[in-house]
Amino acid sequence: MIKKFISLKNIGRFQEYDACGDTSLHKLTVIYGENGKGKTTLCAVLRSLQTQETRYITEKRSLGAIGTPEANLLLDRGVVKFKDSKWDGHEPNIEIFDSEFVNENVFSGNYVDLEHRRNLLHFALGQQGVGHARKNDELDTTIRAKSTEIKNKENEINAHTERKIGVTQFIALQPLPDIDDQIAEKEKEIQRLAKSDSLSKQKILTTLPVPRLELGAVQTILAKQIEDVSAEAERRAKEHIQVHKIPEKWIEQGLGFANENMCPFCGHALDQNDLLTAFRGYFNLAYAELKHEIAEHIRKFNEQDFPSNLTADLRNIAETNNLLMNFWDDYITIERPSIDVNGVSRIFEQTRQMVLGHLSQKSGAPLDSHPLSAEFAKWYSDYQKSVAQIGDYSVAVKAINLRIEEVKRTAGAGNLVTAKDQLEHLKLLKKRFTPSVVQTCVEYTKLIEEKGQLDAEKKAAKSELDRYTTTVLQTYQDSINGYLEKFGTDFRIVETKPSFLGGKSSSQYCIEINRQRIDLGDDKTTGTPCFKTALSDGDKNALAFAFFVSRLDHDPDLADQVVVIDDPISSMDHHRKEYTCQSILRIALKAKQVIVLSHDPSFLWRIREGGIGLPIAELQLARVNQ
Repeated sequence: MIKKFISLKNIGRFQEYDACGDTSLHKLTVIYGENGKGKTTLCAVLRSLQTQETRYITEKRSLGAIGTPEANLLLDRGVVKFKDSKWDGHEPNIEIFDSEFVNENVFSGNYVDLEHRRNLLHFALGQQGVGHARKNDELDTTIRAKSTEIKNKENEINAHTERKIGVTQFIALQPLPDIDDQIAEKEKEIQRLAKSDSLSKQKILTTLPVPRLELGAVQTILAKQIEDVSAEAERRAKEHIQVHKIPEKWIEQGLGFANENMCPFCGHALDQNDLLTAFRGYFNLAYAELKHEIAEHIRKFNEQDFPSNLTADLRNIAETNNLLMNFWDDYITIERPSIDVNGVSRIFEQTRQMVLGHLSQKSGAPLDSHPLSAEFAKWYSDYQKSVAQIGDYSVAVKAINLRIEEVKRTAGAGNLVTAKDQLEHLKLLKKRFTPSVVQTCVEYTKLIEEKGQLDAEKKAAKSELDRYTTTVLQTYQDSINGYLEKFGTDFRIVETKPSFLGGKSSSQYCIEINRQRIDLGDDKTTGTPCFKTALSDGDKNALAFAFFVSRLDHDPDLADQVVVIDDPISSMDHHRKEYTCQSILRIALKAKQVIVLSHDPSFLWRIREGGIGLPIAELQLARVNQ
């Protein structure tokens, strides 16, 4: 029981208060004070005494005051003092209804947030229920801390495994006594497979290309003549060509310009010119066809049978084959085929030039026979020998390639990727059983076991809290709605139940108006009915006071409680003020002490009148100088 405020210094309005006259507090005490006279400050001092939270006093330090806040209170068991920012005593059995209670437990401004619902649950549950809730919250905090420890250990293990294997799989690995030998053996296997992989991608040798020289076809085209050219025309044309030393082609093309029997040079008539007649008989359609046939033979010989890049290809292929044979020497015994590539290339090129020379002569004088020269016959013999060399070389290359393919088939046994994975696993296995990693795994396993135990404890605690809170909150809801009905409100609360949003225990409820349920909402709720918009200020205050007195009604230790009530009738009409007064008097009959503070003297007078028979103290806060 609070018997007297002996002194208050440097706390809010009380820069220096000392009791004057009989200021004793009784079982029922009413304290009148105008606005700004310190009623809120007295509640803050008592809340600090109840919670041992010094901030309720230090944050109200008198502005401009010299010295620190101090308080001396007389309780029924002696004096308690606040000095040097601490109490030397404690009075836990104090329940206070004021703006601080409303802001912390019911709503703040126009909103009900998660912290309000948590605090309200603790307030509603009482000491026993708070114990259940606190145990649940403490377990949740401990589990979160344990999860952080586990995550840190996981990161340590992942640093060793480079996340190539799961933590659980890594810890479950079993030791091998000969791990170093197995690692060494697997590394050798990988070296062999890596080489095999290289072999499978290595090229084989290439045979040398052979030019096509169809000698019979060349001789045929060189000897070919035209039967329908008259001997006289041929004689006259060739004689003219020989005398004037001009090429046949020049005359053949000139005939195309002798139009309308006029000479393109002098313009004289040519219709009586016998030589022109002879030229036209010589360079007839058959002549043009033979010229075309010779040109086509030259094109085919140049592009298909004996291309100009043939000798360069021979040298490149032979050089590449030599490099490949150097590589394959390590895997097979190779009898290198002998060939003089430069010599063969030289003979081929000379043969090619000779054939083209003969064909060019034939193209210049198609009606003449151009037999192959004796010099060509010698080169042709060398050509045939060169072709034979290439044939022997290619046969040898094919034989070497058969042996290379066999090496590729046999060397490819095994899987390089699989072997590398197996080596990685062996290395992880070795790392798993190094002393430092073993210790880390032991610590991780222990943390997992501890968290498992904590999870089981929390499950049991939550189950017990669910059972207890469901019963208490339902009773609490019925009691609150009873008060709201007597206050004459047109709303009630429904669906009151525990919640564990964020892992911590809290409460949840809805407002029902006209049988329509409305969520509480929050500071972000717009465009829909909610706590902010559906209730008037008087309704909100009535709800807050209903929460408070309902808790007291179900407090088994109410007879030991000091109940402090500060201005509970804000925004209330006459009926609600009257019922608030009756509720306070009912509490005063059961509680150890009730202290009511108000700026409304008529409200306090109604309490004093209704409290006849109880020890009553009537006090007033007044200001004298400082």
